[in-house]
Amino acid sequence: MSRKQQDLSRQENAYIGAVRQQIAEVRSYEALYRLIGEQLATADRLLADPDISQRRVGLSFAREACGHANSDPEDIWLAARICEAYLWPNLDLADSKPGSRERALDLLETCRRIFFVSNETNNVLKNYNLLLAHAPDARTADTFRVQLADWMEEKGNVKRAGEILGEIRDTEVLAAQQERVTRVKERLASSQ
Repeated sequence: MSRKQQDLSRQENAYIGAVRQQIAEVRSYEALYRLIGEQLATADRLLADPDISQRRVGLSFAREACGHANSDPEDIWLAARICEAYLWPNLDLADSKPGSRERALDLLETCRRIFFVSNETNNVLKNYNLLLAHAPDARTADTFRVQLADWMEEKGNVKRAGEILGEIRDTEVLAAQQERVTRVKERLASSQ
């Protein structure tokens, strides 16, 4: 790691630590929202910087703000908006190693959980499309398909769940999900 990157990492860690300490001491929603707003304003400045290292730090700050908003069930709406406005548009910045998608997938998993809790159907679907697009291999993509099919079935859309399960190509994932595939096919047949 270069000297510049080390300095930037120390500054990032110090800032995140300071904000976490302030959040821990917050006693009102007004103070919480002020801190989240300050963190997002800092993220905005950094995300606009031409230096990719600075933009990655900005994404890290936005993720922290999302986590703070997500810490209280009453703030889940704000966390969802941070996912839409900061995390989704900057997925390409998440991973610094060429070819890696680990951090981008981690951000998308955070968003998925938030959209599930906030019952935002369209955003759950969009997030699964992003998960599929960022899947590093066919097995991971098929695992996401299983999760999406589960969710679709739970929401009562058995037909779409069946279609999604029909897209699975990885033999190990398919074998592990055979009982589910059979159940969905039976439910489809009985509903027709």
